[in-house]
Amino acid sequence: MSPFEEYDLRINAIAEDLTIGERKQAIYLCESLITDSSVACVRETLRVKVNFHADPPLFIMSILRQLGRYDILKRVYKVGRNEIEKKIQTYRQVLPRFSLSFCRVLMVTISDNLQMEDVEQIKFLLGRTLSHEKTENIKTFLEVMIELEKLDSVSPERVELVEDCLRNIGRLDLAKIVAYLNAPNDSRGALKKREVKTNNFGGDSHDIQSDCLLSDHNVFFIFMFIHIVFSSSGMLENTFKALHFNVLYHSMLGANEIFETLKEVSKHRQSRNEDAFVCCIISRSLDDNILGTDSYGRGLPVKNIRDLFLGATCPKMVGKPKLFFIQSYVVPESDHLEQDDCDSLPMRENLPTDADILWSHCRTDESQLLQEQHHSVYLKALTDALSKAKRWETDLLDVQMKVNGAIYDHNQKHPEANYHCDVKHTLRKSLYLE
Repeated sequence: MSPFEEYDLRINAIAEDLTIGERKQAIYLCESLITDSSVACVRETLRVKVNFHADPPLFIMSILRQLGRYDILKRVYKVGRNEIEKKIQTYRQVLPRFSLSFCRVLMVTISDNLQMEDVEQIKFLLGRTLSHEKTENIKTFLEVMIELEKLDSVSPERVELVEDCLRNIGRLDLAKIVAYLNAPNDSRGALKKREVKTNNFGGDSHDIQSDCLLSDHNVFFIFMFIHIVFSSSGMLENTFKALHFNVLYHSMLGANEIFETLKEVSKHRQSRNEDAFVCCIISRSLDDNILGTDSYGRGLPVKNIRDLFLGATCPKMVGKPKLFFIQSYVVPESDHLEQDDCDSLPMRENLPTDADILWSHCRTDESQLLQEQHHSVYLKALTDALSKAKRWETDLLDVQMKVNGAIYDHNQKHPEANYHCDVKHTLRKSLYLE
């Protein structure tokens, strides 16, 4: 069987497996403005496209990856998610001009994240640009984009109209992303440099030149799980693994062991070139002191944990995001065995002066652990928000806002089981999962 006959067989199988919506997206990603979404049309579009591509199989695999059809990738091409990610990353660096159009990938992603009511509002705003005859049967943002491209009202180099529409319907999260769009198909996704104002808690706002992507292969995540056993911890760990973060898991450590483990991690970062560092700790605490499995002493001050990854002690992480998520179960002073020579309990931590830190520390009473099948509201909300944060949609501060909302709702309904979330940050850039 010739290579082209093999392509045909695979294309036929793929076209028949795609839904109508996925066929529309596949045709659009092939840089076609055809609105016919039949199996025959998507089959022919893919055939034409692969005839002019340097690596036809990888191009089709890239489309399936964008559509989230890893099941088809596994069945037709015998490749898993991790393998295809590596292939595409390598290919982008070698032949970037043959990669999927970043503009079209972005528009497909935006379309997936808009509701029908959003599309109706956009259609209304474009009443003078698109005729009623053109819009009456439009159901998706992608179909709006196709009509605008036909009129040459938008193009990969001109997306101002799209940004304006998204701002006018209140989707500032998506409008901000479109504003960064620039035409070149770069391996990280092209970002237009632009000034962004962010507040540096207690200081003046600062101008920064671009937002930051957390590459899922270049973020180191350490999971500290101390002296508590419940399923919320596993959910969060699995979420970060699903995002392809490099996860290091520790459990049942004493206070000194926690510090020494993190100290070793901090030293190890000096020989790495990672984009960011994420740390999650779940433990009992005396307010701002993390308790280990020890039955004595006041534990480890959270300030000592944070200081390990600041510029003075970890120069390699200067200018890179350092994210901390902590769930602590506060133990009453009278219930904890103290040593006579222990230090006094420090006051609540203030915001660090170093830049590029997100500090999210949630506290609740230790009595929560006595509840049958206890699940941390904070960890569940964080897990849910991260799982739903699709690429290019939600930055990590928006994720934290969703967590805040979930905690507020819980506290309103269960005042006897309150959670208090202390969130501070000195981030100078918005952070997006790549």
